[in-house]
Amino acid sequence: MAIKNARLFAGVEELSITDGLTGLYILRYFKQRLKEELYRAERTHGQLSLMILDIDHFKRFNDTYGHPAGDTILATIAERVLANARKIDLTARYGGDEFFILLPDTSPEDALSLADRLHQAVAGEPIALPDGKLIRLTVSIGIATYPTHAASIDELIKRADEALYWIKSHGRNRIRLYSPEIPAKT
Repeated sequence: MAIKNARLFAGVEELSITDGLTGLYILRYFKQRLKEELYRAERTHGQLSLMILDIDHFKRFNDTYGHPAGDTILATIAERVLANARKIDLTARYGGDEFFILLPDTSPEDALSLADRLHQAVAGEPIALPDGKLIRLTVSIGIATYPTHAASIDELIKRADEALYWIKSHGRNRIRLYSPEIPAKT
């Protein structure tokens, strides 16, 4: 009985910190872990990279094919993110069609390498919708690294978001590492 209760508790706990559709962590849990990882990076003088991945033109696909197709797209992208992330990486659903990927002990160059792998994994294979139709998608990925680009959690998120915003205003389907030349998002 004790083992059964422990398994039940573990299952309920997992449900409370993961998104039901994608299986990725929810934002509240992600932010808690982000604080812990930033503290660890500060203490060890390490690096911590953050990627924000956005599905290009997701609203158009959702409007064209319907919400069940949109759910399939989100779940499939999440599977590809998880399949290409390292075991130490933390993945979360940030919002509708955006995902956070936290990369502990990762330099900007290594983050770019992982982002390239994710970018190719999404674009490289079509997604089968519930009606059997195959579609191809692309993603845009903004990246920032502590302490190179940011000194706090809020700055790290803001810098990755600014890199992503730059991509969206320059055609999408790209990867961009934050740099001071990127205009601040207003």
